[in-house]
Amino acid sequence: MKQTIFKKGLKGFAQKKYPFEEVKIVSFSYTNTLTKEETAFLQYQLLLNQGVLQAHLEYSTKQGILVGLITTDFSSELKKLGLEVKFNLVEWMTYKEFVEKNSR
Repeated sequence: MKQTIFKKGLKGFAQKKYPFEEVKIVSFSYTNTLTKEETAFLQYQLLLNQGVLQAHLEYSTKQGILVGLITTDFSSELKKLGLEVKFNLVEWMTYKEFVEKNSR
């Protein structure tokens, strides 16, 4: 017999648990003059941080997006790497919403 998939999960099974309740999404612009290689290396360094779940630095527009745990202090992490940033947007969303938004 086939199981039917509903929005709430498989019929008869418990709802999937997510590893985090909420995540923080930070959008920023940076003013440092970096090469493409330096930008890629900084993005890699950000991803090595335990509190960062997703990092994206765009070389051409000098824009960045970080997604991480709500306890992570992104401004200090960016200063450690030598980036001068201006935060454009900081938002919080549930991890479930974040996963659904990125899976489209």
